[in-house]
Amino acid sequence: MNNKKPRLCRPFFLTAGLSTLVGLLIFSKADSGITPNDNRDLDGTDGNRVSPVGCDATNGYPFIRFAGTGAKHELNIFLNHLPNNQPVSEVLPSAQDPTGNWGASTSNMQVSLRFRRPEYLKGESVPAVVILRNLGPLRRGWWRNALPDHGYRFTVWHGGKVVTWGRPQQKPDLTPHDVSNLAPPLAPYRCYLSSKTQDLTVIDLRRFFDLKRLGKYSVQAQICLPSSDGKAEANIFSGIATFEIVKQLSE
Repeated sequence: MNNKKPRLCRPFFLTAGLSTLVGLLIFSKADSGITPNDNRDLDGTDGNRVSPVGCDATNGYPFIRFAGTGAKHELNIFLNHLPNNQPVSEVLPSAQDPTGNWGASTSNMQVSLRFRRPEYLKGESVPAVVILRNLGPLRRGWWRNALPDHGYRFTVWHGGKVVTWGRPQQKPDLTPHDVSNLAPPLAPYRCYLSSKTQDLTVIDLRRFFDLKRLGKYSVQAQICLPSSDGKAEANIFSGIATFEIVKQLSE
């Protein structure tokens, strides 16, 4: 048996951070924690959805959660659009977000995958921005893996090779937690997504793949959730997003 690891894969490491309550935004205890520096989960409530002015559940899909590495940066992108009522394609129906690489709707759920830049330098972080959207009329709940994958699997195509990374669903954490303990549990936790809302998760692909080779990479995200009737599981796929590893960024 060949035990050699695929060239694109590499191990990952877990660290924990702090949770903080700030104004209308909740640094969620369940999702926070890669580091305390700009990597915490920003979890809004149904009453404080983060979306541009004029966007609601009738003409768009408000965000109720920002999670993962760089979540605060992503939140600021959207907050900067609020004063001028600037349109934000990420909250619009997938047909109006042509660069969002939205996958097909499956069991009333939909996944988008995008990269904020077309090019990254060798050795630089490559943050994948994954949006999970609930298209249905009912609130959906599931057990979500904690850091670093948040329950997502990724497939990467590069140089004629295809590598898929995914962590099995971890055992649910059913034990009570001391609320004074700010470190988030690393076991899965219960997650909910209200009707016509979405959440955004930023995941650095270098945690799972060796991205040192120059050239173009194609990536697809996937998440497995209970079906809308709760009787089975549904695999929801994003479209395919691309980026390039280069020696020098284009001007």
